[in-house]
Amino acid sequence: MSEQIAISETGNLVEFPKNFDKLSEKKQRNAIISALQEQQMQIADLFNSEKELSDTYKLLNQRIKQSKEYKSLIDMKKQIKDLMKQRQSALMERQGALKLAAKLGFKDIREDLRQIKQIEG
Repeated sequence: MSEQIAISETGNLVEFPKNFDKLSEKKQRNAIISALQEQQMQIADLFNSEKELSDTYKLLNQRIKQSKEYKSLIDMKKQIKDLMKQRQSALMERQGALKLAAKLGFKDIREDLRQIKQIEG
């Protein structure tokens, strides 16, 4: 029979013979080396799986970025950004024009604008 003994800081358990403490030093050493080799193999397998998945991810990401749909999406994003800038600029110009009209004494200009908006919509 074997029991599990924690040998790592993360709490990973490794199986050792039940009478581990009664084994000779050489057998204890061999059991520890064997357990560490198993962990090392597991780490290597995990690394290889991670690397393979990472490479697949990079390849897929590259294919997506080269697709027409992705390029179209990027173009749309640029157009939206440009339209937002144009809208902000037009709003700033409108604010300036309203302030200028108020300074020139056209206080009822906002009411005229509301009437135009009601006719349009």
